[in-house]
Amino acid sequence: MLLCAWLPTTHAAYWQRYRGRLIDLATVASGTWLGLAVPDYVDIDSIDQLRGAHARFGNRIVGIDAGAGLMLRARAALDSYRLHEMQLLTSSTVAMQSQLSRAIERRHWIVVTAWKPLGIWSRHALKPLADPAGVFGSGDRIDTLITPSLPRREPRVVDLLRRFQLPLGDIEAMMVRLEDGVPPARVTSDWIDAHADDVARWTHGA
Repeated sequence: MLLCAWLPTTHAAYWQRYRGRLIDLATVASGTWLGLAVPDYVDIDSIDQLRGAHARFGNRIVGIDAGAGLMLRARAALDSYRLHEMQLLTSSTVAMQSQLSRAIERRHWIVVTAWKPLGIWSRHALKPLADPAGVFGSGDRIDTLITPSLPRREPRVVDLLRRFQLPLGDIEAMMVRLEDGVPPARVTSDWIDAHADDVARWTHGA
């Protein structure tokens, strides 16, 4: 079971590989975004403008884990936009956010791989760079994937999963609390207490 498959774009390569073994059951959230982002004081607005300003960014794009679907798209963007002077750095989500925060404190230029929902949008004034070539797609949905045997083994769980949805804003707010060190159990219980009607709808008959 996977509750965070970004389709049809971000995890397309993995979906093509495993789709014969999985069922795309339901959508948890829609209207996501992924691409490249910069602090709002940086005076470029589109990925293609990076080519003429690469030195201002230290010739680098700060990425995340090498195997992430976003990184596959970011590598494709280097080719599509002919950003041959720039290097895509592999790090982690935490390391990327840390480098972003330090750069903003110093008002340095930085470009990072980013997505929504993610806590950095609540912490910093950022802007997504336009993607005229459409390398990063036009937005994904976050889907629940299950194995074909799960409906037979756990039909009530599957019924709950079909109803399970979360607003992007709520996901981002919970991510910020987790990054601030609030225990996951506390974050979860607080959300459940504030959304009892939603939880009752999900669990009805389950």
